[in-house]
Amino acid sequence: MSTSPYNNFVKAGVLAIFAIQFEMSLTTPALGAIASAFPDVNPTLVQMIASLPYLITIFSAPFSAYIVRVKSLRFALNIGMITLFIGGILPGLFGDFYFILACRVLFGFGYGFMFNLGPSVVNSLFHGRERDNMLGYQSAVGSVAGIIYGMIGGFLAGLFWRYAFLGFIIMIPLMVLVMAAVPNPQQSEKKEETVSKDGVTGKTWLYAVLIALAYALIFSWISNTAMVVVLEKIGTSAQAGLVMSIFTIGCTIGGLTFGKLSDMLKRYHSPFCLILCGIGIFIAYFASSMIVFYISGFIFGIAFVSFACRLYVIGAESAPNNQSLGISYMVSASCVGQFVSPLMLAALTPILGFSGLRASWLISWPMLILVGIVMTLLVVMRNRTAEAV
Repeated sequence: MSTSPYNNFVKAGVLAIFAIQFEMSLTTPALGAIASAFPDVNPTLVQMIASLPYLITIFSAPFSAYIVRVKSLRFALNIGMITLFIGGILPGLFGDFYFILACRVLFGFGYGFMFNLGPSVVNSLFHGRERDNMLGYQSAVGSVAGIIYGMIGGFLAGLFWRYAFLGFIIMIPLMVLVMAAVPNPQQSEKKEETVSKDGVTGKTWLYAVLIALAYALIFSWISNTAMVVVLEKIGTSAQAGLVMSIFTIGCTIGGLTFGKLSDMLKRYHSPFCLILCGIGIFIAYFASSMIVFYISGFIFGIAFVSFACRLYVIGAESAPNNQSLGISYMVSASCVGQFVSPLMLAALTPILGFSGLRASWLISWPMLILVGIVMTLLVVMRNRTAEAV
């Protein structure tokens, strides 16, 4: 286990980066009010207020790594915070619906920067068990912040939809904390590998593809659960919301335990998380009561966040000469996976002869468990080979 020379003030500044990331939750509760304020706008376009930033993140996350390389991590952080703040708060001041979408592009640009640079800061400042602990804490902070922001955004949107965007004022003290507390990490000496001129290895590309596929399977639980609960009349919209709240509690616990779990399982951590995600979806697939959905959400939340933390470590270790870029590839890959998930699974279900609201889960849970088992066997074989040598 290794420790860093950084005090709690620095750690608070680092965790503030992740609190800033989740300010997107401020505006999600306002979508209904925005749709009512612009009745002539297609509802699908209104939904893009929530989805557009994720699409922009696919491109802005790798660009943030380029800025880190040619300037500095602190400089890139400042760009990310400023663009996220401006793109977030402007619709609360003026503008029509299409101005909101334009601002969401700017917001997504900053969001991609922050999504990538938060883990990059952790990997640059901390090492070993302390790094894993900080990555876990960031997920826990993000989960709690997301709940708080959602409540604040819902309250403000109930008064007037523009007020939800004005909620980004909360970001100002967090920005000040980040600027005051987070040092500019120094580039460390990295071992030589077969890398491209930007520092990316073949492993980076391979892991990015695998993570995109994993997220396409994993995301089926997040995108389908509420619809299954409500449309199959198992529960109400409020009860579906409670499932997501319990999922968030699971995410918080997954973040807080990531360091210990990663240290205990080591190379078995990723396959364990995939198997646990598969079990969570398996439980949901056969669920016929709300209590079973609550159990599914809790288990899935722990596994989902633990796997999400691991992908930052994978990205950093796959590109030792440019950790920020390696992490950005994993971030972009996860966003691609979430974006293509409904399209990919909708195309596969009729081919495989599946139908119904739960059809995508019938693909996801067996694949996740199977891949997790295969990965576990590969780790066992690798360990035995190493012992034989």
